[in-house]
Amino acid sequence: MRTKDKLRIIRSAINDQGIVELRGEAMLNASEYQTQNWGQVGRALSLLIEDGLIDGYQGTDVERFLGEMIETRPYSEEHRLEQNQYHTLESYTRDYTNQLPTVLRILERLHPDYFEDGSKPDSLEFAVELNIGSSGSITETQQKFDVVSDLFGIFLTLDRQVVIKGFDKGSDWVVFEALVGLETDFIIGVISCAKEVISAMAEKPSDAWRMMANLMLKNFKTDEDAEKDEESLVYQTWDRYIESIKDRVVDDMISNLKEEYSDHEELLNEGREKAKHAIDRVVALHSNGVTFQIPENTVHNNKIEIHGDNNVVLLPQINVMQLPSPSRSEVNEPERDDPEEPETD
Repeated sequence: MRTKDKLRIIRSAINDQGIVELRGEAMLNASEYQTQNWGQVGRALSLLIEDGLIDGYQGTDVERFLGEMIETRPYSEEHRLEQNQYHTLESYTRDYTNQLPTVLRILERLHPDYFEDGSKPDSLEFAVELNIGSSGSITETQQKFDVVSDLFGIFLTLDRQVVIKGFDKGSDWVVFEALVGLETDFIIGVISCAKEVISAMAEKPSDAWRMMANLMLKNFKTDEDAEKDEESLVYQTWDRYIESIKDRVVDDMISNLKEEYSDHEELLNEGREKAKHAIDRVVALHSNGVTFQIPENTVHNNKIEIHGDNNVVLLPQINVMQLPSPSRSEVNEPERDDPEEPETD
């Protein structure tokens, strides 16, 4: 998880004094208490314990008690606790986070952007995790970074407003920023389209194989095609199938964007080919273990499944594929298919 997201979660649970505060409502003449903010408190305590940010409590009864509560009480629910258990949790939480204001002041000096919103109100962040520490190769890492940079800097950019903000301190996340509106909707649209393409590649639906068989039979009708390698035909047909899915989802995306941004029709016509190239890069990066994170207020997109508090895009698993080589010529001068010869019966 990015440092920024950890700090956001911790800050959501603190009170005016800067410590984590458990709130609850007395039940049954105060013999039991119903927690009211366990989701925020539990997540914050979990991150503080995991990262060892609070000095002097490692291995103590306080930390063990809090750890047990975190392990046995889901964050998604509020819990009814006996009076003694509630007051112990409340007291231990207050004691454990008593140093937190000092910790946060130190972190504020190390990560000022995470405490004072210096970004423009009309911009959103997109992040990509390159798995730098586990790549094992500078060449592999450079290849991933080149493709990610190319993805945001060239293919997803309609009006050159996507900029790289740099690495998130202490993590493998690379952060980009785009303008709210057409720019961000275009990026989310591409990731959503890529999700459908990845699903098709992962699931290999039966209708794809039926179509593949029909096309192969059609190809074998001529002597020239009959001499082709059968495996090559299978791959060619599968590529055609994936390309047809890509065409369909991109056409739908561009059509929807034109309805919302009717004054940018010409720009969106250009964006169609950029979207197709960008989808190829998202698919290739995903298959190589690269993770995407999308802005919080865009998660309403029901075609994209997200995971966890930091809005990581959850996509189906597919086999590793070769990363495409970044090439600006693909945008500046798109490759044109050879004119198709008229079909013969």
